[in-house]
Amino acid sequence: MKQYLVAVALLGACASTATPDRDDYPFSGGGKGDGADNLPVQMAPPIAGWFTQDVDHDSAAGTFAQRYWYSTEFARGPDSPVIFYFCGEAACDPWYATSMADSALALHASVVVLEHRYYGASLPYPDETLEHMKYLTIHNALEDAATFERYARANLPLAGKWIAVGGSYPGMLAAFYRETHPELVVGAWASSAPVDVSLSFWGYDTIVTTALGETCAGRFRVALGAAEDAYNDPDRRDVVSHQISGHPAYGSLADYLQSVSYVAEGAAQYGQQAGLCASLANHRDQPLDGVIAYVAGTGTQPHAALAPGKVMPVLAAPAGDNFAGAEWFYQVCSEVGFYQTHSLDQGHTVMSWLIDEAYWADQCQTWVGTQPAIAQTRASYVRALDDSEVSNVLFVNGTLDPWSALSYTSQALAPDGITVATIAGGSHCSDLENLQPSSKPDVFAVHQQFYELALAWLK
Repeated sequence: MKQYLVAVALLGACASTATPDRDDYPFSGGGKGDGADNLPVQMAPPIAGWFTQDVDHDSAAGTFAQRYWYSTEFARGPDSPVIFYFCGEAACDPWYATSMADSALALHASVVVLEHRYYGASLPYPDETLEHMKYLTIHNALEDAATFERYARANLPLAGKWIAVGGSYPGMLAAFYRETHPELVVGAWASSAPVDVSLSFWGYDTIVTTALGETCAGRFRVALGAAEDAYNDPDRRDVVSHQISGHPAYGSLADYLQSVSYVAEGAAQYGQQAGLCASLANHRDQPLDGVIAYVAGTGTQPHAALAPGKVMPVLAAPAGDNFAGAEWFYQVCSEVGFYQTHSLDQGHTVMSWLIDEAYWADQCQTWVGTQPAIAQTRASYVRALDDSEVSNVLFVNGTLDPWSALSYTSQALAPDGITVATIAGGSHCSDLENLQPSSKPDVFAVHQQFYELALAWLK
């Protein structure tokens, strides 16, 4: 029998376990109506705990300690609904729970957050060699959630009906969890979830370019050309590389140019394109200086996570046989692909033409020794969504989110059982936030839509 490491809070009896009614939603009005003065909703720090998880759910490969957090602050009792927030390809922290504060208050729900295996402190092995990475799979991540949920329902004050929530890759997991374990979760909110798993997609580059706008993107292409000129000058190559990516130039010209393109990609993905474009405009005669100034001004490097809870990292290759910090690279090369390649339209791109499918395939073969099993991943998880075999999933995407190219963005074209919402001018996971008075009207609308759908799912 498993032994579990947990932190348990003893709660007093509450007055009611009933869920609210549709007309009870308190935050309508797009930041200007009733309820906006009460935002943001404040949530106390959640309770932290550790859970003993199987390293592999299909074999006896041992166990590891997996982190979780939970809050019952807004619940009316142990049978209240539970919002199950999926963490993903970065270290998890209590922020993920508090980001659900307005939804938890509206639904009188508890919130649970589970750190993804191989990220943060939830490490199956102290060293992340290629041999040890084989248990980093979508299947094991989903079974981690199922095993933990069964335990939490029985041993924590979280016995109500559960709803999965996640953004980006965790949004994929939330949708796949509803698909694979409908007995455990009644619905899912999948934000910016690129479930149309593909080997590569140039749509990412296209939407990044659109988000920047024609003038700004044109200036960035000039900067990219200047960066290439600098690469060919040994005296300038390492200086420019360090200014943009935080380290001297290494690898091929393609590696170097892709590190420059990450600046534009990150800015567009996280809704920071205005800052980049302003810097390029201020240095219109020397756009590369504009890119360097933007990086210096943000205080982040392109490889850094630019927003908590909204991470779909760039492809960072491992250092030798050590995948620490390159876990997502392993997942890309083993299961999901997502090769970000240049647009087919040479005038509508911010990437070098050297960044094609063959470039990423070579990276995967070099470091992981394989190519991603796209057909298997699609058969295991995507087919059922496309064939209308999954119900009660809300997909939300921003119109300027590059990852929306691989998600459901049209209700008219969506399979049965799937609800689609769009945020005009929205970036990556821009709906997954604790509502603020300044939140976009479309974000308010999505939160209310989730509330109304959740009530139907819970009943």
